[in-house]
Amino acid sequence: MEKNYFIVLQLPFVVEPRFTAKDSNKFFWTEFANEVAQGKLKIISRRNDTGVSEEFREYAKKAKTFSSYILLDMKLTDSDVSCENSIFKKAAIRLRKGKHQIMIDSAEKFNLLAFES
Repeated sequence: MEKNYFIVLQLPFVVEPRFTAKDSNKFFWTEFANEVAQGKLKIISRRNDTGVSEEFREYAKKAKTFSSYILLDMKLTDSDVSCENSIFKKAAIRLRKGKHQIMIDSAEKFNLLAFES
């Protein structure tokens, strides 16, 4: 049975803090989805509760350099959650179908985007 999970991925690039939906480039996010499908990102958190926020903040606090992250809410089965390849493949599909992303938080060592579909 599928459950709603929150997944935080660390992006391989930095997104400007003043990033807005109008800065979005569909081609860019489609290309980025290809990298996700190949598993080239790091999964920071995968949870089916709001504890994802605390887990993410603990990770970001320990970071040595500024990084960008993306938060996705996804329907996953228990077996999907235990397999990073499944998460990456489903996240890539989600990114390809998405409408736009929004900056939901920015701090000294990170910014966090949410991708809306």
